Amino acid sequence: MNKIFHILWASAGVAILPLAGAYGASNAPTILTKNVVELRETVSPQGFVHPGISCNAETLYVMREKVLAGSSPWVDYFEGMRRTRFADPNRKPARIAQIVDDKGISGFAHDAHLAWVQSVLYVVTGNEEYRKLPVEIINWYGARTDFFPKYFTDSHIKIGKYVYTLCSAADILRATTPKDARLAVTPAMIDALQKNCMLPIRKNCIERNNYFMNQHSYAVMGYLASTILGDEVDGYKQAVEWTTVNATTPNWGRSGSIKTQIRMVTRDNKTGQAVEPTLQLAEMGRDMPHAEGNLTNLLMMSKTIDFQKTKVDPVAGTVTSSPQDSQQQAVEALFGGPAPRPLSESSLLDQAGRDHVALGARSVAGDPHTDVVDMGPTTQAIIAAPQSDSQVASAQVP
Repeated sequence: MNKIFHILWASAGVAILPLAGAYGASNAPTILTKNVVELRETVSPQGFVHPGISCNAETLYVMREKVLAGSSPWVDYFEGMRRTRFADPNRKPARIAQIVDDKGISGFAHDAHLAWVQSVLYVVTGNEEYRKLPVEIINWYGARTDFFPKYFTDSHIKIGKYVYTLCSAADILRATTPKDARLAVTPAMIDALQKNCMLPIRKNCIERNNYFMNQHSYAVMGYLASTILGDEVDGYKQAVEWTTVNATTPNWGRSGSIKTQIRMVTRDNKTGQAVEPTLQLAEMGRDMPHAEGNLTNLLMMSKTIDFQKTKVDPVAGTVTSSPQDSQQQAVEALFGGPAPRPLSESSLLDQAGRDHVALGARSVAGDPHTDVVDMGPTTQAIIAAPQSDSQVASAQVP
């Protein structure tokens, strides 16, 4: 007998989801439908992958298959999500008209979570009832005027993550096509959401690169997500650089970028002695909760950049389309690039095919596709020669 997971709907108490391959095998009420949401990657004319903020088509597909198969930990987290108030399709959005204080941010956060959770429920179940609230929320915030008129204390810490969350929900729904055309998320809806909701928040609050340590990532993650939602090439490039290096920060000691927060330690500052290279999270010197914010935020942002298939210069932290291998760039950053060589040496190396040898060839030794230098018969004869002594030298085989 197949094991059946009955996941109770916490608020209604009636909707039950049979899992572990049990669809159609139980008479229990279910939120599953026969509608299978098509998950496919699309690339915009500007080169952005959609969906591609908190997840992409592949991760959504894997999550759905694992949940429906009843596999842990996917099904466990899904059940936990379904027990939250944000999974209730009858829940009322906060519909914040204008954000001027923490209460406004709290309501906006509520609606962002509501949109994201029900977008994921739609993907898993195919039930278009779960598109209704997210579409309503996108339309509401896309119709605001003077939505975020000015910065107020700590607003950059509190709102950036929810900008990221709502952008992610809109990105998922934009990339999927409902059977009911009234539930489609159109380009016009995305443009309105960007113009009337996201851009005012960015302009007055989160599009900054001078916030203190993890406050930086709490702000910039929202900026990063909005640039992807809006297919903004220049803004995205800036957000990526602020995430990785943040070279233009006015204070390197305060910056919350990957480079300044997660540092490679190679020596003891007190003794000057070399130590085994290790990564150190700078804000651990403050306390663990703030340090955790760095790890969580920077991981999410790095994953987002990875979903966009973005190549990043390992030194400058900038978006690059350079065909040069990133490993080669990192080696040159550490050791200064290739040293000048005499013409005779360069000529020999060219004849040996140095341009065709993979960087770090030791790791691919024995690979028939790895080019190596032909040592020639003279070298082979030297290696094969028996032990012998002369007037100037002696040889011994250990």
